[in-house]
Amino acid sequence: MRKYLCDEYKTVALLGSFGKHYDLMTEVARKLISNGFDVLAPNLNGIKNDNSGFLILNGDENKSEELLEDDYLDNCLKADCVYVCNKDGYIGRTVAFELGTLQCYGQEVFFMEEPMDVLIRKLIPPYHTSDIDAFISQLEVRNAFIRAFFDDFLDDPTNLCKPFGLIKKRISRSCCKRYFK
Repeated sequence: MRKYLCDEYKTVALLGSFGKHYDLMTEVARKLISNGFDVLAPNLNGIKNDNSGFLILNGDENKSEELLEDDYLDNCLKADCVYVCNKDGYIGRTVAFELGTLQCYGQEVFFMEEPMDVLIRKLIPPYHTSDIDAFISQLEVRNAFIRAFFDDFLDDPTNLCKPFGLIKKRISRSCCKRYFK
């Protein structure tokens, strides 16, 4: 997750049904990478095998399902945002579980298509649903805005604090700089 509101979006994690949408996820990941974003999850090494409905990716054969899920969620939480590859609105049980976990941590989640599930649909703002090209454009516009807005404050972060009354005599410049690295 982005550490500060003024941080750019540089990393993305992808969610989706590996069984139904792994090829689509791979295509989306390649598009993101070619546009300068890092994709933290999933790895793009292909599917190795199916353990009773839980797909194991190449390179992950020696890990337990619980450890794989923990690692995946950890990567989703480390990412600046998550993009759900839910072609035709499909979200499986595992993705629903992952979305619930990400919701608890306040991770920002975007969707390729409006989810079929009405309860999940109610949780997301309308501008959080777009195809991959529109999503990439949205991230680029946000990053450009963030760079333009905060460029004035990078040399002296206390400039950002002053309008909000955060600089008082008892708060030093170094303290403010620590919060706006």
